[in-house]
Amino acid sequence: MWVDRNVEEQAVTFPKGASCSRRRKENQQQWRLHLRKLARRGRECQISSLSVLLETSTLPGIRLPFRDKVKKFLQQCTEAEDYEVHRMSIWRTLLVHEKSGVHIPLYTVEELLVNNSTSERYCDRCRITGWRNLCVTKKTYHFIISIDEEWNKSSLDEDVFNLKSHLLYGVVHGDGCGHLVCINGIEGGSKYIFGSEIMDFWVRICKNLQVRKITVEDVSKKKSMELRLLFGIAYGNPWFGKSEYEFFSGSFGVKESDYKTSIKNIQSLELDAIVKDFSNTQQGKEIERIISMYRDWCEARLRTFQDLLRFMLTIKSRAIKKSITAASAHLASCSSSAKTVEDNISVKLFSTVASSKLKNSRWTQSRLEETAKQIMTVLWRRRLATVLKMDEFLGNKHFIKDWPLGDEEDHALTFFCISDDDKSEAGVTVQLQEYTEVLNLKCEVANALSDTYDIPHVPDFQIVGLEGLNNEEELSGKVKSDAELRVTSEGLVGLLKRHGDFKERDVVCKCGAMEDDGESLMQCKSCDSWQHRRCHNIKDTENDPWPHLCTSCLG
Repeated sequence: MWVDRNVEEQAVTFPKGASCSRRRKENQQQWRLHLRKLARRGRECQISSLSVLLETSTLPGIRLPFRDKVKKFLQQCTEAEDYEVHRMSIWRTLLVHEKSGVHIPLYTVEELLVNNSTSERYCDRCRITGWRNLCVTKKTYHFIISIDEEWNKSSLDEDVFNLKSHLLYGVVHGDGCGHLVCINGIEGGSKYIFGSEIMDFWVRICKNLQVRKITVEDVSKKKSMELRLLFGIAYGNPWFGKSEYEFFSGSFGVKESDYKTSIKNIQSLELDAIVKDFSNTQQGKEIERIISMYRDWCEARLRTFQDLLRFMLTIKSRAIKKSITAASAHLASCSSSAKTVEDNISVKLFSTVASSKLKNSRWTQSRLEETAKQIMTVLWRRRLATVLKMDEFLGNKHFIKDWPLGDEEDHALTFFCISDDDKSEAGVTVQLQEYTEVLNLKCEVANALSDTYDIPHVPDFQIVGLEGLNNEEELSGKVKSDAELRVTSEGLVGLLKRHGDFKERDVVCKCGAMEDDGESLMQCKSCDSWQHRRCHNIKDTENDPWPHLCTSCLG
């Protein structure tokens, strides 16, 4: 996934090239024609602002759970399309981007898992992020904003769920748990929208639709450098940390404590010590010159590796503000390979800020560009990261954001009810009026379970802690709102299906991993357990060794 990560971006002006202006006019004309057709058919299309849609909750009623709130959203904020993709119903919301004036379609696709084959009902993303025990729901919703070139198309393509070029692609299951699949902004291919704008929009959707929790797999790179490494060291969190995404699970047995320790260790590296350690290597002089150059530019003292990266990211964002138009023109006119174009643009961004910082310097433009090339070669291509052995840091890819249950309504009780079973996690949110009886709570839980999960009936159950209460007794004073209530039922466990039930593998790797984390695996021919290929120095492009035996079987 590629994410646009400009630190300071609001003042950027959009490219004014002929192709961009033509595309903007075509977009506006296309949607005017579409609106006229709807008007002739007696139908209306609501147009909302990208930055305002669901800014405040416009969906009426008390604080509803996601399964109900998304229905309200589809009824009041969308227009149903007259076609389907893979037998899935589609709704569209027309958004306007104020800065550029373009019209952007947001598509919401409702997937009924009962229509899918057995294997398609299970979510691989849940399985590899640590949600193996999460139960399969009846419905899943896909929220999609396609890349600029797709906005004027009359329908979504059949492969829409497989594309990673979308400006936004989020998936939310019926229980309110989901995944942010990709975000792409200016640097990811859009001509108009920054990644931070899309991220703010996504967070707003999740909050107002009462989503429970969302994971994201941060595998974005700048050339061969993992961006979660740069932002993690510079700011203590990945780019998604600005939206309060936190560590969730790591690959190759990496734990949260390993992740945090790695951040602190790398952040605290003294620049003078780095120069000394590299003094006898081939890159030593280049690294010393780069560090000295940035120290000359910075008014404050750059002492640690964290100081250096934070300053580099800051001046790079300023360079982007000044150079985005020039870089776009350079891309259109350059006839060299894509890799060379990317290098040249990066060099121009660095040399632009260098010129602004060193107006009275004797350095020539060519020398500045040559220095920028050295920066790209040494730092952006992960050589330093390789030497520092940051596998524990890089093993972390999965981050999560939780939305607390909360109670925003007066005279209402909100509960999250979860199955009291270690092997399966089925949870539903219910809300009732303040003065309600135990029987009403049980009825609401039964209805919520039936509406959320693909089960033929809801068997008898008990709510832990309320067993001694009569059905006619009021809940007020007996249990606090926002509480997590445990539901116990012997019959319910057998009816629910877990995402981990499909493709479940017995992972026992020497890195300490005991579960499938989505990394490439190979199977032991003796005990049938699975191990990471990387942990055994086997590349993904290589065939499995024959016979492969795990560490335990080798003795």
